[in-house]
Amino acid sequence: MGVVDWRAVQLGLPIGSGMIESGHRHVLQARLKKAGAAWLIENADHIANLRVLRANGQWLSLWN
Repeated sequence: MGVVDWRAVQLGLPIGSGMIESGHRHVLQARLKKAGAAWLIENADHIANLRVLRANGQWLSLWN
């Protein structure tokens, strides 16, 4: 068993990796693994950054 971050528990924050792994699947893989798609690493990084901003509700902050 790993070390539990009790402060995170008290704040009601998730302490497992499940949300991260699920987010990776829905936010990143949904776009990058489209049929027939091929990506250069640099371009995939740019798309990943944009997708994360959108998923976090920070899309408009990009344009301000």
